[in-house]
Amino acid sequence: MYTERRCRSVYTLSTVVKELFAPTDTILVYCATGGRAAMAINALAQAGFVKVYNIVNGLERDRVDDPGSVYHGKHMRNGWKNSGLPWDYGFHPDLMWVDPDPTN
Repeated sequence: MYTERRCRSVYTLSTVVKELFAPTDTILVYCATGGRAAMAINALAQAGFVKVYNIVNGLERDRVDDPGSVYHGKHMRNGWKNSGLPWDYGFHPDLMWVDPDPTN
């Protein structure tokens, strides 16, 4: 079931990206920890996109494994946000794609 869900989602992603971007456009992909973005990058590369990049370690990456820390269990190590790079909780609808059927 999980594999079918993932395949449908990746197919939808590739289809939508083909409608919005040329195969030579630069596309940056990220997720919370980097794993899902890597799968998306592979799918886009297989679909013919040649300049697709994964933001390594995602937005937040690793969990803090220190029971004495107030951040224990939270994604507060590595990643874009935790490296001090610019980020925001605000969404820019003109710059993003949201799966119209999140039940996939």
